[in-house]
Amino acid sequence: MITSATEAVEYLGRRLPEGASCAVFCEPYEVNVEAETSNLLDVLRLLKADEELALDWYSQAFGIDRGEHFEVVHHLQSTQTKLEVFVRVKVERAEPVCPSAVELFKGADWHEREIHDMFGIEFEGHPDLRVILLPEGFVGHPLRKDWKPLPG
Repeated sequence: MITSATEAVEYLGRRLPEGASCAVFCEPYEVNVEAETSNLLDVLRLLKADEELALDWYSQAFGIDRGEHFEVVHHLQSTQTKLEVFVRVKVERAEPVCPSAVELFKGADWHEREIHDMFGIEFEGHPDLRVILLPEGFVGHPLRKDWKPLPG
């Protein structure tokens, strides 16, 4: 079983699909994996199924506004080894669409709905992408850097 970020990066370097990469985020336990929207679900599927990594806990997903693009981050953990993997995917600002992880992790449901509310990112394949945090009729996405509240 893999127990350190360095071991995980070496191991994943041989297993990740084309276009995905990884790096040590913070020793001893944190790994960053960068995926593309086209291979995000393949990366998440690999991480979920891999017995060496033992990533048995879907902790959270969150969004980040990087200015020129958005980022969606899925956080997976191993309760056995304390290994943590952050899977990051860039989402274009002009067309903010990302595959939904709900088919793999039921716990992604509300996290993706929150990201949708706050950033306006559409999650393709999400079974129920309705408003969860904001009041009905709210205009805009408050965690975008360019968001401005309506006057009055």
